[in-house]
Amino acid sequence: MGSGQKRSAYFFEDAFSTSNSVMVDGANDKGFFKLGYTKNTEKGILPNSRINKDIINLGTSYNITPKLTAGASMNFSRVRGTGRYGTGYDSKNVATNFRQWWQTNVDVKEQKEAYFAERKNATWNFASPTNLNPIYWDNNYFVRYENYENDDRFRYFGNVSLTYHITDWLDVLGRVSLDSYDEQQEERMAKGSVDVSNYSRYNRTFREYNYDLMANFNKDLSEDFNLKALAGLNIRRTKIESVFAETNGGLVIDRLYSLANSLNSIAPPTETYSTLGVDGIFASVSLGYKGFLFLDLTGRRDESSSLPDNNNTYYYPSASLGLLFSKLLPDVTWLSYGKVRANYAEVGNTAPAKSLKDTYDKPTSFDAITLFSLPLRKNNPDLKPERTKSFETGVELAFLDHRFGLDVTYYRQNSTDQIFPVTISSATGYESKFVNAGDVENKGVELSAYATPVRTTDFSWTINVNWSRNRNKVLRLFEDSKNLQLASFPGGVTLNAALDEPYGTIRGRNFVYNEKGQKLVDDDGFYQRTPGANEIIGNVNPDWIGGIGTTLRYKGFTLGALVDVRKGGDVFSLDMYYGLATGLLAETAGNNELGKPVRSAAAEDGGVIFPGVDDEGKVNDKRVTVGYGTLGYSRNPTAAFVYDASYVKLRELSLTYSFPQVLMAED
Repeated sequence: MGSGQKRSAYFFEDAFSTSNSVMVDGANDKGFFKLGYTKNTEKGILPNSRINKDIINLGTSYNITPKLTAGASMNFSRVRGTGRYGTGYDSKNVATNFRQWWQTNVDVKEQKEAYFAERKNATWNFASPTNLNPIYWDNNYFVRYENYENDDRFRYFGNVSLTYHITDWLDVLGRVSLDSYDEQQEERMAKGSVDVSNYSRYNRTFREYNYDLMANFNKDLSEDFNLKALAGLNIRRTKIESVFAETNGGLVIDRLYSLANSLNSIAPPTETYSTLGVDGIFASVSLGYKGFLFLDLTGRRDESSSLPDNNNTYYYPSASLGLLFSKLLPDVTWLSYGKVRANYAEVGNTAPAKSLKDTYDKPTSFDAITLFSLPLRKNNPDLKPERTKSFETGVELAFLDHRFGLDVTYYRQNSTDQIFPVTISSATGYESKFVNAGDVENKGVELSAYATPVRTTDFSWTINVNWSRNRNKVLRLFEDSKNLQLASFPGGVTLNAALDEPYGTIRGRNFVYNEKGQKLVDDDGFYQRTPGANEIIGNVNPDWIGGIGTTLRYKGFTLGALVDVRKGGDVFSLDMYYGLATGLLAETAGNNELGKPVRSAAAEDGGVIFPGVDDEGKVNDKRVTVGYGTLGYSRNPTAAFVYDASYVKLRELSLTYSFPQVLMAED
């Protein structure tokens, strides 16, 4: 265990959660109701981190007449979070210290005592003996107890409905649904932190209303044919509002977290308001023949307010055919179940709200002069709906009274005209523009199988296996573009969609190789690096993923285990990128191939030799002294810190006991 791991073991705490529920229900020949309340408390692994949840559920149904039924469902929740974990590369993410920057002699327990003694940012990382102000990093306990965030969300969602049973094979349903929440998020940075003291507040409201009217048909047309059908319409309206404001230049009074406590006048709050409307009509038909042949057809047409008037409709057609061929082979006793299936489907999607027309932003006024400016993202009045087309075929088999079985699927999916902002020349006055771009193809195979090798009255053993292999490829991008950057990270590493490459390539600085694929080393003994950071150095997609589950049952006892497996794919490690440079990780210590400490001078047979060849093909024998950056980012390309993302993981282990049913039987 490295020193960083030892220190983190002292800092991180044991997480736990408690959950308590109470429920009241009742029923008679007219209907039923069910009312429940759940209290859930979760404590995180970091100090001062917790989430409290209060959840109320109500469900009821009442037969107004023999043909008319009313139903309602309502769910309410309040979620209060404190100290959610910092992410990314900043001072709020305490995990970066343990793996990248801390001195190996820093005692976490002393840091804890130093903070709680006076509740100040007492840290090892101060400017000088005469200037104890922190530099680079704060005391981690100061971060967790002073620079934490908190949030509060009220959410309520549910529906009311009326169902009228016209006949025993036809009914009509009317339903109104609501999904709504109001949330507030607060961030704080205390005075005395490395960063400028700050307080920010974000309020957001979300409302979505759905109005549905549909007719359901289910009837045996004859002894051989059964028909199920559905037709209806849906009206969806979504409204989102938010306000974000923060202090400017720091706080006046320490630990007073209020916008009014800003050192300077705050900038105008960032306010957003968006609405989206989608009107849809839909229908589906399912026809069954003698219980072994099934045909399903569906269709939907949506009209969206976030697309231009002349191109604001899109469709969802699908068709599937299934044949239960085991029913045609009654004499094949070893075949318990057999089915082949095939289906084709298309899905449309609309654009985000407010992506068609350009609108002005209003920045802070200059003295008494009111300012307006265009945003940095250019909208597009000519957007088209996104399209996804997919085809799938497969077979399901079960043998020997369902003791063994498998399911094999092949699929192919193409997503076209995807809507997202692409980077454009800043000479246009914008940094990005909304476009329809791309054609990404995914195709692959999925396999699942199960077996019950042993099954007796008291004991059984079941094994489940699943395996899948997906291959994706970017077939087309925006206009003549060869690469679309999806995200960027420290170290000059980017995640990309590159033409004719898998979706999710990692780009950065690479090693330089000769024609034999050998790494080239300079005269100083260090690796040569490509001049730019645009080389493909990895691919996030795995070669395949899978899992194995097993269950052992003996009378009322059940022992279960689930193991997940991932083979291939790459990950860039910022921990290794910095930690190998600072000497924090175990790889930077120990002895070299000569038995000498790697941290000793190269002249004393210490240091390391980087495997590779020079420009003439001669094997490198230049020994270099291990100092700051030798093994890390300053002397190596980012490709040196891309690793195989394969793993084998015990996902779940459980032991349960089921009481005999006779104990629960009523007198």
